[in-house]
Amino acid sequence: MKSLLIAGVLGFGLVVSGCITMPDSKEITDNAYKGYSEVVDLNGANQDAIFESSKVWIARKFVSANNVIQYADKNSGRIIGKGNFALKCPEDVKGMNCIAYTSTKAEFTLEIEIKNNKARLTFSDIHQAVNNYPIFEEKSKKVLNEQLQELTRDYKISVLSSKNSSEW
Repeated sequence: MKSLLIAGVLGFGLVVSGCITMPDSKEITDNAYKGYSEVVDLNGANQDAIFESSKVWIARKFVSANNVIQYADKNSGRIIGKGNFALKCPEDVKGMNCIAYTSTKAEFTLEIEIKNNKARLTFSDIHQAVNNYPIFEEKSKKVLNEQLQELTRDYKISVLSSKNSSEW
């Protein structure tokens, strides 16, 4: 009985150690998602209007602008904030496997720089919220990139529509 118990414990140890393999830290660092940046042309809107519309977009998109915006300087046209969102499930992942993606929150720093009727959105310092771990797996990086592109498109639509809605 004792030998059966020892064999069971050893067997379980081998199974667990074989199932849980993490890449080494250099591989993780080398493959970590580096960030996303895009310049958005805002069709002749002036810097003050873009700045105010950017703050409104942040307030609407991230629920509490006071918790998101870390720095805002109208004169330089810079807003820096911290945000997060849950990753979406990749199209080729179905069922219960989606939970691994949708339960992962990505935290990031967002910098909006405004000049010459344009805004540059830069998403950096992107990591998993629960453990500050970089996002390095290829499917997650693809989903993350798509979501940041979607956020940037949403930003442009929001800023341009607020420009039009202020002319009522």
